[in-house]
Amino acid sequence: MYLFVGISIITFLMTFSQSFIKFLSLGSRFMKQADYSVILKEINLAKQELKELEESDMEDFTKVVKKMRIENKIGGLCKRLKDSREMVRLKGASVDLVCGYAVKLILVLMLAYISFKYRYTPVVVFDDRFDFAPFGGIVTFPTGVPNAISVPFWVFSCNLSFKWFGSHISTMLSS
Repeated sequence: MYLFVGISIITFLMTFSQSFIKFLSLGSRFMKQADYSVILKEINLAKQELKELEESDMEDFTKVVKKMRIENKIGGLCKRLKDSREMVRLKGASVDLVCGYAVKLILVLMLAYISFKYRYTPVVVFDDRFDFAPFGGIVTFPTGVPNAISVPFWVFSCNLSFKWFGSHISTMLSS
């Protein structure tokens, strides 16, 4: 009975591990948030300069040139701020991706170990009323016990069922 429940839980976790990790947003929790105060101060100083320039009495040409330089400086600082924020977001997403695949690898290794160690142990044995014909040989393959479900077949069927269930849920949520 522990194989029945254990394999079901492991395959469920394997199927939905990426969604769980994305929901937990581990990347944003473990990534150190960048300090944007320096860039924001520079932007505020440049805006202050622009405001002072608007109020000053200068010749038109020099005023326009200085105004363009300050506007270009503000644009560059805003782009730098946006790029910094995007870099932090991408680093968080890469941490989520690596964590997701690490968890999936661990779960796959657990399933491989269980499948190898308990390959001759039936997960469930049914009485003679159940007949798996013509698939009886595939369902009971390494065990040799009639009317039984083997570990590799149970892993395969759970994995397939949860993937179908997950795709059905995702299509329902997307529409």
